Amino acid sequence: TAACGFTGRDAMEQHDVQELCRVLFDALERSSTMLADTIKSLFAGQVTHYIRSCEAHNGKVHESRRSEAFLDLQVPIQGCKSLDEALRKLVEPEVMDGDNQWHCEDFGAKVDALKGLAVECLPKILCVQLL
Repeated sequence: TAACGFTGRDAMEQHDVQELCRVLFDALERSSTMLADTIKSLFAGQVTHYIRSCEAHNGKVHESRRSEAFLDLQVPIQGCKSLDEALRKLVEPEVMDGDNQWHCEDFGAKVDALKGLAVECLPKILCVQLL
């Protein structure tokens, strides 16, 4: 347990599989650059969080994007009958309208928008954390 960064007290606490993977990957990455590169090449993927105006304003569709790497994909499954359904729901954009409109900095006003997640690159080995 010490090799993975757990103290004696930590060993007595319950940890989930995702947390164990994270601790194990961190320990392996610290131990070797080659292992760090291997972990990233096998388990790292890329997602983009976006908010996009529904209509063009002044001839332009405004958008805010933020990309991030992941080692596990967190997928809410409540109300879904299958993992396939949950994954489809994960990438289905949320409509931001009415009282929930997006304040677009570029346009200087609240506008109807779509807020979502786009999977840009899947890893060779996909770890899914079911929420």
